[in-house]
Amino acid sequence: MRTKNKKASAMAFTLIIVSIAAILFSGLVGYVASQINYSLRVAASEKALHVADAGIDFYKWYLAHKTDGMQMQEIIDFWDETSPYPYGVDVPYEHDFNGVGKFRLTVTPPNAGSTIITVESVGWTYDKPEITRTIEARLRVGSWSEYVILANTDIVIEDGEDIDGKVHSNGGVRFDGVAHNTVSSAVSSYSYNGNTKDGVWTSWAGEYNTNMGSNVFLVGKKFPVPEKDFDTVTASFSQIFDAAEEISLNYSPSTKGRLIVLDGNNIDVYEVLNVDKGVVTKTHPTQLNINLPDIGAIYVDKNIWVEGHLAAGKKLVIASNNPSVSHGNIFISNDIRYDDYTSGTVLGLVAKNDIEVVEEAEDDLRIDAALMAQVGRVGRSDYGNTKSKITIYGAIATNQGYGFSGYTHKDIIFDSSLIFNPPPYFPIEGIYKLDHWNAL
Repeated sequence: MRTKNKKASAMAFTLIIVSIAAILFSGLVGYVASQINYSLRVAASEKALHVADAGIDFYKWYLAHKTDGMQMQEIIDFWDETSPYPYGVDVPYEHDFNGVGKFRLTVTPPNAGSTIITVESVGWTYDKPEITRTIEARLRVGSWSEYVILANTDIVIEDGEDIDGKVHSNGGVRFDGVAHNTVSSAVSSYSYNGNTKDGVWTSWAGEYNTNMGSNVFLVGKKFPVPEKDFDTVTASFSQIFDAAEEISLNYSPSTKGRLIVLDGNNIDVYEVLNVDKGVVTKTHPTQLNINLPDIGAIYVDKNIWVEGHLAAGKKLVIASNNPSVSHGNIFISNDIRYDDYTSGTVLGLVAKNDIEVVEEAEDDLRIDAALMAQVGRVGRSDYGNTKSKITIYGAIATNQGYGFSGYTHKDIIFDSSLIFNPPPYFPIEGIYKLDHWNAL
């Protein structure tokens, strides 16, 4: 009897051991299977992410072929096209990626006056189509106005100039003010007053401006760097002319040009009959209380004087163009201001020749605008008189030099909104590039 009980106990113990082993083995198999399945899902997820990223690369390639060489307005027209719509704008666009899977692109076109787009790319593999990954990317066209000062020749930044923004010249740069961002030159060295100087240099010992109490180069200097193709900084006057037909400002040959007074949402236009030391002293009204569109252009085939204030959210370009060397200038004597600095207000001033701050300009002058001199320069000549302060809030592109002589203090402040919100009909630089990338 005792022997039978021992056998039964042994069998029970064996069954328990076998059961435990079976449970453990089953759990191990389940764990291994789950790990394999997890690894497969991770691998599929990673592949889906690569497929989604390939969708972003595809769209960059697509835009490079569709928009390369276009001016600002031509790109705006491209996004306004509806027959057919650009890929992904009206309906999502799907495309195969090397037989691995597919991506689906949904594109948000730019807002009025902008070139920035958002691309959502959803990717998946053919093996596991239920596993998807999403990438959201922002693309934009580069702009010359990413530089607060962009010059095509040697320039001098004088003592007293406080520059907030990137500075670049295709020539040499003598910088004696204070730079809050990078200063770069396309040359390694150049001749300055018969002496060989670095592409970017300062006359201050130890690169410290004792008058302004600051290091000269707060972020640094770079030279040589690739030259900026100034041909891309050439505004399309024909496009501005076409856009300006809504506001016809034909001039009389007997007058010196036009005075344009910005008055918020409207403008007043006068014939300029007499000028004293650059300041308009006699006018004749031609068109008063003209309503400005939200996005507009003004074109005058002669000299222009500009002053006043621009309403919140308005986007305006004013261009002066004339083959004559003595015409095609923009003159500034009084403030040009934005009513608002948070709603994308932007003014572009484009001169075929010079943008000149005149001899008897305001003692404390502020100019809110992106300024561009196509073949001339942006600045103020040395009239032998002294002014207190000039503030430029925007950006400057100058072909033949730079400088506001006579002003004791000069604040050149970069309007960072110009990176995403360049003036209408202004030139752009290069093709669409990636500005932001985020895996969701």
